Amino acid sequence: MKEDKCIFCYENIPKEEIFYEDNLFYSRLDRFPGGPGHIEIIPKRHVQYLFDLNNEEKKQYLFSIENTWSKLKLTNLEKEYLNMIPVNETSKKSIEQALQIYRLNERIFPIDSLQGVNNGPDAGQSIHHLHWHIIPAFPNLIIPRGIMNSVEGYIDYTK
Repeated sequence: MKEDKCIFCYENIPKEEIFYEDNLFYSRLDRFPGGPGHIEIIPKRHVQYLFDLNNEEKKQYLFSIENTWSKLKLTNLEKEYLNMIPVNETSKKSIEQALQIYRLNERIFPIDSLQGVNNGPDAGQSIHHLHWHIIPAFPNLIIPRGIMNSVEGYIDYTK
């Protein structure tokens, strides 16, 4: 089902923003990147939750994520960011910071990454269309420990 106002519905995405696509999913660089190469893998069909995907989509999602990651590692992010049109001033600042970190790391792509889904509004989902995030873990990028921050006061998971 297409949502007319959903900014992630495939029909609403300018084709020049599509980084990768297959029959069920597409990916695009985040317009408010949390770091260089922050990308979102999005179902073409409008679904909000990960478990709303049908069996075929669930199987294909990991392939789409892997294919996006493989292509991303070979991409000149500087060129991508210089050609990107920011959404607003916050977007512009985020893109500039991602580009600066990319340059600081001499454009060498990392092996590690932060990946996942905010599965619903109470889990931090800001756009109600499922999207998988990949944020490459560049050495000069501070990545919070995510869910582990919420349990730090309760258990010592480092022992």
